[in-house]
Amino acid sequence: MKQNRRGFIAQLGVAAGATGLTPFVTRAYDGSGAGSARILEPDRLVAGTKTRVVVEVAVGAGGIPVGGGIWVGVHHAALWNTRTGHISKFQVDNPDAPNYIGVEGPDGVKLENHWYGWAPNESMHRAPGGPPAMDWSGSTPLIYHQCIQTKISGRALREGEKVRVIFGANRHKARVPSTADPNHEFFVATDSDADGVFEGIGEYPARDIEPAAADHLIATAPMVQVRGEPFELLVRAEDAFYNTAVDFEKEVEVRDEDGSVLRRGVRLRRGMARIRIELRDEGPHRLRLRGGGLEGRGEPIRVFNDPPANRIWFGDIHGHTRVSDGCGTMEEYYRFGRDEANLDVCALSDHWHYDWPGTQQIVRDFYEPGRYVTLLAEEAGTHFDHINFYHRTVEAPHSEYYTPKYGGCLKLAWEQYNRGGPVMAAGPHHFAYDRGEKTYPWGEWDPRSCRFAEVYSCHGTAEYAGNPRSLPNLDPDKTLQAGLAQGIRTGVIACSDTHVSRPGRCEWMVTKNGMTAFVAPRLDRESIWDALWNRSVYATTFDRIYLDFSVNGTPMGQETESGGRCRLAGEVAGRDGGMDVVFLRDNEEIRRERSENGVVEFEFDDDPGPGEHFYYVRVEQDNGERAWSTPVWVKA
Repeated sequence: MKQNRRGFIAQLGVAAGATGLTPFVTRAYDGSGAGSARILEPDRLVAGTKTRVVVEVAVGAGGIPVGGGIWVGVHHAALWNTRTGHISKFQVDNPDAPNYIGVEGPDGVKLENHWYGWAPNESMHRAPGGPPAMDWSGSTPLIYHQCIQTKISGRALREGEKVRVIFGANRHKARVPSTADPNHEFFVATDSDADGVFEGIGEYPARDIEPAAADHLIATAPMVQVRGEPFELLVRAEDAFYNTAVDFEKEVEVRDEDGSVLRRGVRLRRGMARIRIELRDEGPHRLRLRGGGLEGRGEPIRVFNDPPANRIWFGDIHGHTRVSDGCGTMEEYYRFGRDEANLDVCALSDHWHYDWPGTQQIVRDFYEPGRYVTLLAEEAGTHFDHINFYHRTVEAPHSEYYTPKYGGCLKLAWEQYNRGGPVMAAGPHHFAYDRGEKTYPWGEWDPRSCRFAEVYSCHGTAEYAGNPRSLPNLDPDKTLQAGLAQGIRTGVIACSDTHVSRPGRCEWMVTKNGMTAFVAPRLDRESIWDALWNRSVYATTFDRIYLDFSVNGTPMGQETESGGRCRLAGEVAGRDGGMDVVFLRDNEEIRRERSENGVVEFEFDDDPGPGEHFYYVRVEQDNGERAWSTPVWVKA
């Protein structure tokens, strides 16, 4: 549901007061700027296509004097003119080059244009430094820091005169972001007194970014099933950017790996259909899909003859909405995770909650034991990097105070939450960025709260220096392998860090989303949180990959002793046909097994030598997707 911007801002203000926060209110915060704006063209925006966008700004009462100006910005999470990256690509200097923004105004008015990837703080009247402020939320100016600012000279703009800002003002046009986004706003603000500070006009022009044409089919279900027991399968049509292709309403046929038909005539409505099927052969299955001119392959389903003690549940537990610096509502976030990504587990981890009570309530509302587990979470952060908190119960209070240092954040975690017993699991996010604090994350690791590390997200990978899809500006001393070499015991997870309310199925920023696989007996909040705390987890990039791994019968995430040789055993089933399964001891590759059909069963012995060691598995699919087990630690 679309919500009026002013109503959302007011709601945040009430919630901030309820949680004891004192927001720093900018002059742009209340929408007091003079003027109005509308989008003249196009009538619709389609993900990943080229177009030009004309935003017309009508000057408000009092006009805009010489030295004043107009600001038109796009959202922090918007990636215009690029499929992947950290920021939109626009320029105002070369009218013949790609990514050009043109500005047109009345006769006699000179327009001096500047494109900012990050608008100067002073133009937002925002205090430099300090704790997070209310302007880092919702539809407020800092969220629209990607902007063109136009300074007026020659003569003043008079009330009612119009200025047109044209994104893609030449033959190259502008590339629309890849992610479907209802109500994609263009922030408009004016400096009506030439003091250098812009005030938002309050109601901003917007267009829905719609999915592109259907490109392929995909099917997902809970990964572990029992032979002969019916289960629900979600069949989806997606565009080339993994948005649900809502215009696809055709029939699809579902076949098993051996070519046998499971269902014919599956009619998709708005790009999706849920059906019930059963599989009668033990082992891995990757279903084949065909219909309406499209083809596709399902995520792996591992069928057992009898119910196993543990099953594998997939989740995306890191993302943001407009409560902090993302797009979309909390309802849209959790609904997408359940209905389109078909996740088993989902968590929203907004920064600096101005609506903690509302967040707690939405976690309660979407919780369906046995179908969809929601966790209460926050991205706590420090000045140097970020730490995610995951709570065992929905009643947990928000973190009591802001702390700029990593050690202080861990001190808070222990004192506020875990002193009386473990109720909150913490771990670092994009932890290998070189941001200046060498103790983050391994130097002050505290296992009383720290239980996992997020090795992969839309920001990139942090396994080792030089790894594929690398985290930019990676510090080799902060990688996962660097921590393991220091003796750190950590679970290994992956998430999206989506800022576009697409948990579990999105391509945003540097690369596609990751997911966490929870190895747990039941799909309920307690079992899932216990798996996270006990390191009974593993990480995958975009594809769901089945991974079973043990050393001397000890499962991943645990510690064991060995009298000498170690037996490594398990099974991998990928979504892609070709893959390598890589076995590492103490960060060194000791064995590699190749598969052309996407399935590897393994059992072999290894002599680690005396002392303490760790083993883990990396899966490398030919399509570029990966998985990482949590290690097993061995004392020989």
